Amino acid sequence: MTIEVRKLKRKDRVVLAQLIKKFADVAGSDSIVNMVPPSSSKGGDTEDTEESKKDATAEVLETAFTLLEQMLQVIEDDVSEWFCKLIGVSREDYDDLAFDIEVQIIEQIVSQKGFTDFFSVGSRVLNKIKSLVSPSKS
Repeated sequence: MTIEVRKLKRKDRVVLAQLIKKFADVAGSDSIVNMVPPSSSKGGDTEDTEESKKDATAEVLETAFTLLEQMLQVIEDDVSEWFCKLIGVSREDYDDLAFDIEVQIIEQIVSQKGFTDFFSVGSRVLNKIKSLVSPSKS
Protein backbone atom coordinates (compact mmCIF):
# COMPACT_ATOMS: atom_id res chain seq x y z
CA MET A 1 0.00 0.00 0.00
CA THR A 2 1.33 3.40 -0.96
CA ILE A 3 0.80 6.05 1.67
CA GLU A 4 0.73 9.78 1.25
CA VAL A 5 1.33 12.29 4.02
CA ARG A 6 -1.04 15.22 3.75
CA LYS A 7 0.29 18.75 3.66
CA LEU A 8 1.37 19.95 7.09
CA LYS A 9 -0.90 22.49 8.76
CA ARG A 10 -0.64 24.96 11.62
CA LYS A 11 -2.17 22.43 14.00
CA ASP A 12 0.61 19.99 13.11
CA ARG A 13 3.15 22.55 14.28
CA VAL A 14 1.33 22.69 17.61
CA VAL A 15 1.24 18.89 17.82
CA LEU A 16 4.96 18.71 17.01
CA ALA A 17 5.80 21.21 19.75
CA GLN A 18 3.70 19.20 22.23
CA LEU A 19 5.41 15.98 21.15
CA ILE A 20 8.85 17.55 21.56
CA LYS A 21 7.92 18.73 25.05
CA LYS A 22 6.56 15.31 26.03
CA PHE A 23 9.66 13.64 24.60
CA ALA A 24 11.85 15.93 26.72
CA ASP A 25 9.73 15.21 29.81
CA VAL A 26 9.87 11.43 29.31
CA ALA A 27 13.40 11.01 27.98
CA GLY A 28 14.94 13.81 29.96
CA SER A 29 16.01 17.16 28.61
CA ASP A 30 19.63 16.08 28.40
CA SER A 31 18.73 13.40 25.87
CA ILE A 32 17.68 15.96 23.28
CA VAL A 33 20.08 18.79 24.02
CA ASN A 34 22.74 17.18 21.83
CA MET A 35 20.30 16.88 18.92
CA VAL A 36 20.17 20.65 18.56
CA PRO A 37 23.16 21.75 16.54
CA PRO A 38 25.03 24.76 17.90
CA SER A 39 23.98 28.03 16.36
CA SER A 40 25.94 28.51 13.19
CA SER A 41 25.49 32.26 13.19
CA LYS A 42 28.78 34.10 13.36
CA GLY A 43 28.85 37.57 14.77
CA GLY A 44 30.68 39.38 11.98
CA ASP A 45 29.68 37.81 8.68
CA THR A 46 26.00 38.40 7.87
CA GLU A 47 26.18 37.50 4.18
CA ASP A 48 24.43 34.23 3.44
CA THR A 49 25.84 32.27 0.56
CA GLU A 50 23.78 29.79 -1.38
CA GLU A 51 26.03 27.03 -0.05
CA SER A 52 25.59 28.09 3.58
CA LYS A 53 21.81 28.16 3.13
CA LYS A 54 21.90 24.64 1.68
CA ASP A 55 24.09 23.49 4.57
CA ALA A 56 21.70 25.03 7.10
CA THR A 57 18.71 23.40 5.41
CA ALA A 58 20.46 20.01 5.37
CA GLU A 59 21.30 20.42 9.06
CA VAL A 60 17.66 21.20 9.92
CA LEU A 61 16.42 18.21 7.92
CA GLU A 62 18.94 15.87 9.56
CA THR A 63 18.02 17.14 13.02
CA ALA A 64 14.31 16.77 12.28
CA PHE A 65 14.73 13.23 10.97
CA THR A 66 16.79 12.20 14.01
CA LEU A 67 14.38 13.84 16.42
CA LEU A 68 11.31 12.17 14.86
CA GLU A 69 13.04 8.78 14.95
CA GLN A 70 14.02 9.24 18.61
CA MET A 71 10.55 10.48 19.58
CA LEU A 72 9.06 7.43 17.89
CA GLN A 73 11.19 5.16 20.06
CA VAL A 74 10.38 6.95 23.34
CA ILE A 75 6.77 8.12 22.90
CA GLU A 76 5.65 5.73 20.17
CA ASP A 77 1.91 5.87 20.86
CA ASP A 78 1.77 9.66 20.70
CA VAL A 79 3.88 9.92 17.55
CA SER A 80 1.99 7.05 15.90
CA GLU A 81 -1.31 8.78 16.66
CA TRP A 82 -0.03 11.90 14.86
CA PHE A 83 1.26 9.79 11.96
CA CYS A 84 -2.19 8.16 11.64
CA LYS A 85 -3.75 11.60 11.29
CA LEU A 86 -1.13 12.64 8.74
CA ILE A 87 -1.90 9.68 6.47
CA GLY A 88 -5.61 9.39 7.27
CA VAL A 89 -5.81 5.87 8.69
CA SER A 90 -7.03 4.31 11.92
CA ARG A 91 -4.50 2.99 14.42
CA GLU A 92 -5.61 -0.56 13.61
CA ASP A 93 -4.97 -0.01 9.89
CA TYR A 94 -1.70 1.76 10.69
CA ASP A 95 -0.46 -1.25 12.65
CA ASP A 96 -1.11 -3.45 9.59
CA LEU A 97 1.00 -1.28 7.24
CA ALA A 98 4.52 -2.13 6.08
CA PHE A 99 7.20 -2.55 8.74
CA ASP A 100 9.00 0.57 7.52
CA ILE A 101 5.94 2.82 7.50
CA GLU A 102 7.45 5.22 10.03
CA VAL A 103 10.52 5.81 7.85
CA GLN A 104 8.26 6.40 4.83
CA ILE A 105 6.21 8.93 6.78
CA ILE A 106 9.23 10.73 8.21
CA GLU A 107 10.83 10.94 4.75
CA GLN A 108 7.64 12.43 3.33
CA ILE A 109 7.32 14.89 6.22
CA VAL A 110 10.85 16.25 5.92
CA SER A 111 10.69 16.43 2.12
CA GLN A 112 7.62 18.66 2.07
CA LYS A 113 8.16 22.12 0.67
CA GLY A 114 8.47 24.57 3.54
CA PHE A 115 9.28 21.90 6.11
CA THR A 116 12.42 23.66 7.33
CA ASP A 117 10.33 26.70 8.28
CA PHE A 118 7.68 24.46 9.83
CA PHE A 119 10.29 22.58 11.85
CA SER A 120 12.20 25.67 12.92
CA VAL A 121 9.07 26.93 14.67
CA GLY A 122 8.58 23.58 16.41
CA SER A 123 12.26 23.37 17.26
CA ARG A 124 12.09 26.60 19.24
CA VAL A 125 10.84 24.33 22.00
CA LEU A 126 14.10 22.38 21.70
CA ASN A 127 16.14 25.56 21.94
CA LYS A 128 14.14 26.67 24.98
CA ILE A 129 14.80 23.32 26.66
CA LYS A 130 18.48 23.57 25.78
CA SER A 131 18.71 27.02 27.36
CA LEU A 132 16.97 25.80 30.52
CA VAL A 133 19.22 22.76 30.85
CA SER A 134 22.47 24.64 30.26
CA PRO A 135 21.88 28.28 31.18
CA SER A 136 24.65 30.62 30.15
CA LYS A 137 26.95 31.50 32.97
CA SER A 138 27.93 35.14 33.37
